[in-house]
Amino acid sequence: MSPSEQERLTLVAKLLVKVGFARTPGDAKKIISSTIFDIDFSTAYFVASQSFNFRASANITQRLYEMAARGFLVVVGCRCVPAEMEFMCDIYTSADFD
Repeated sequence: MSPSEQERLTLVAKLLVKVGFARTPGDAKKIISSTIFDIDFSTAYFVASQSFNFRASANITQRLYEMAARGFLVVVGCRCVPAEMEFMCDIYTSADFD
């Protein structure tokens, strides 16, 4: 979670390295989509997106929740997490990676 687009990309890349999806942040950046709308959910086994607004699309938010509940990795960068969705999110900031 960060207000800066570039910082969100860096945080998502570091998190993908931490969970083992990439060896380096540079490698991780290759599998991160810039927006959630660039992902084909019908064939996706994981979601890694630099930018997402939870209120932009209820359908996509529901799909992400379903994927996470099934055990798929869902990592999205955002400016803020709505209070009603905090229970289902692990929130990371730049302070968590220093």
